[in-house]
Amino acid sequence: MLVAGGQDDPPAPTAPTAPTAAEEVTHADFCAGFGRLASARSTVLSAPGPDAVASLRAAAREVGDLARSAELPAEARRGATTVADSLAALPDTAGLDEVVAVDDLAGPAEADAAALSDFIGATCDTSAPPG
Repeated sequence: MLVAGGQDDPPAPTAPTAPTAAEEVTHADFCAGFGRLASARSTVLSAPGPDAVASLRAAAREVGDLARSAELPAEARRGATTVADSLAALPDTAGLDEVVAVDDLAGPAEADAAALSDFIGATCDTSAPPG
């Protein structure tokens, strides 16, 4: 529809997306993406199903992309990509056991996941809803 001045209506706002590779990924971007991942995981745990798993996988891919581009400590980056890649690889038919099994990291992956947890605790506002 045209409005006064002959311009089209502005496009409808869309959900936030991960910055492109050419954009700087800030800690706030990473934290927001991780918040969306945590929210999607909670949804799968409380109401499992193919749609919830698909949303979890999409959020995991986003976090993986953000982690690869953000300035994170090396151990936290490895932890984020390990967790994100593991969740993104789940089949659409994944059940609760498969989702929870991603938490069972051992060896270096466990240390990297702990570094990620420390980074999130020190950097992200975990009291804010995911954005």
